[in-house]
Amino acid sequence: MKINIVGTGNVGWHLAKALDGRHEVSVANSRTLSGLDCCSDIILIAVPDHAIAEVAAKIAAKLDECVTASDTLVAHTSGTTSIEILQGLPCRYGVMWPLQTFTKGIPLEYNEIPMFIEGSDQAAALKIRNMAESVSLNVIESDSDTRKKLHLCSVISCNFVNHLMALADKYLENTGIGLDMLMPLINVTVRKVDNAHPAEVQTGPAIRRDYNTMAEHMRMLAGEPRLQKIYSMLSESIILTDDERNQL
Repeated sequence: MKINIVGTGNVGWHLAKALDGRHEVSVANSRTLSGLDCCSDIILIAVPDHAIAEVAAKIAAKLDECVTASDTLVAHTSGTTSIEILQGLPCRYGVMWPLQTFTKGIPLEYNEIPMFIEGSDQAAALKIRNMAESVSLNVIESDSDTRKKLHLCSVISCNFVNHLMALADKYLENTGIGLDMLMPLINVTVRKVDNAHPAEVQTGPAIRRDYNTMAEHMRMLAGEPRLQKIYSMLSESIILTDDERNQL
């Protein structure tokens, strides 16, 4: 297929890399639409959520001038934006959301990335599925509401965890010890949940009700009120979660 990716950010960069060699791939600038190919089989909008509507409207105007627009499909790559944002297009439309964190230059195993797809009709869904399956071994049809819930959970389990690592790294910056010393611990924590529910493998002072250690940690964080608040809130959440499990 001819696939035209609109957007040169992290997601667009990786999708172009993943699809290249499997399809005829070109890239367009999301601001100027320079490089937009209205004769593409699929135009893939890979821009921040807040820009999707504006970019889609610009593409719609271009497609209105194209006699083959009805043969084109336009899809966005957002997890939290509804498919309905593309309803004004003069063609089939849909979504292909890769559930992964993307940074330019950081290599990924593209075939392991779950791809959540949705189409304006069955023909659109099939076309998007064909594109997604050329990259990923895990393609799932999903409505917009389910994707939103998955996106929320991805923020909690990925972005928030990364932020906690950044806070830990900053706290250690004057000790002469770096985050690399915590990586074996972090890696084992992630591997544990491959075969168990996260709540079942929770460790640490909160799950043990080790209030003396928790109090000492809070004392150590007296000069870090933001980190102290996070520590207290998450410790309380761990205890409450454990209490709820024990009541089942």
